[in-house]
Amino acid sequence: MLGIEKYDLNYISDFEELNKLYKKQFTDLLGKSIESYFVQWELNENTWNEDGPIILLINGVSFEFTAYQFDYSFTINKIKRTDKLDWYGAGSDMPLEWHENPFERINTILNRPITKIYALEYGHSESFNLVGFEFEFEGTKDCLHISNGLDCNTIKLYRTINNDKNKRIEIKND
Repeated sequence: MLGIEKYDLNYISDFEELNKLYKKQFTDLLGKSIESYFVQWELNENTWNEDGPIILLINGVSFEFTAYQFDYSFTINKIKRTDKLDWYGAGSDMPLEWHENPFERINTILNRPITKIYALEYGHSESFNLVGFEFEFEGTKDCLHISNGLDCNTIKLYRTINNDKNKRIEIKND
């Protein structure tokens, strides 16, 4: 799946499900820093493969975020970055490898303590779906925004504004 042998996506439908399954794992990240992040890099084109997972390394643990079609997956320590990547049998036509910290702008938040974490939902009326996450950091107004960009992953410094279609819900201890 997604160029990674033996990797299964773990779809999370909404904030309630995420909070029930992973609240402790996320709240334990408060005060810790992102050491590095990894994305799949397409070597022939020298570009990011936006369809592959985004991995954040925090306190030695891999937090894996993946947009797949209109769904969103989250896993912890399920991807082995040492395993060979092969995009659905493309082999040398689409050689991939994991690249560490490839985006200069994103690198500005590395090693800053995480102060808040938000789940992002998108929808209308009473029907909202999990589409990503935002991390706030000490000493900057920028948030690390990881989300579903319509069947591809998005990683950027951005702060989502709550409105009738977008929800930004803090993951916190009660």
